[in-house]
Amino acid sequence: MARLERAIEIYETCLNGLIREQDREQWASVKHDLANAYTRLGEQEEGTEHLNKALIAVTDALKECSKKNNPGLWALCRSTEGAVLMRLGDREQDRARIHVAIEAFRAALELREMEGRRQEWAHLQNNLGAALLHLAEWTAGTNELDQAIKCFEAALSVYGKIGNAIWIEAAESNLSAALVRKESKSSDA
Repeated sequence: MARLERAIEIYETCLNGLIREQDREQWASVKHDLANAYTRLGEQEEGTEHLNKALIAVTDALKECSKKNNPGLWALCRSTEGAVLMRLGDREQDRARIHVAIEAFRAALELREMEGRRQEWAHLQNNLGAALLHLAEWTAGTNELDQAIKCFEAALSVYGKIGNAIWIEAAESNLSAALVRKESKSSDA
């Protein structure tokens, strides 16, 4: 945790040295990195203080980069926004945050074609599937679960080609959870 706190200090020092209006993209990039550090710190805690700081940081970054002018950074920020909102929605049991997380992941996926940046595309598919799986906890039907299953299968199709056992295991675990939940909902109906 001390390393993350140190990283946050460094990012904040960098931000203080940048003039936002003169180098918007660099400022947004550092702000995005700060959001990631806050997210990692927030994952190690029970509360939401650092996750909320992460959300503020990534929201600020998104104000300075556009889909048109810097699509790569914009998609990265939207992905981070989705991840933070999903964690907050899960901790706070807030369905609205999960919905916005899903929108953020889908927006980022628009710019991440499978062939161009396969690994990032697969991560986005896995994260979108996880958000849909969370949302499925609050819905009676299986639409979200069906979508989540497709996302996990899509991620696995790429992870299998890349050959990273950790990513494969994570996506397979998510897929298994979605299939079990779907079977449970089907048998309850």
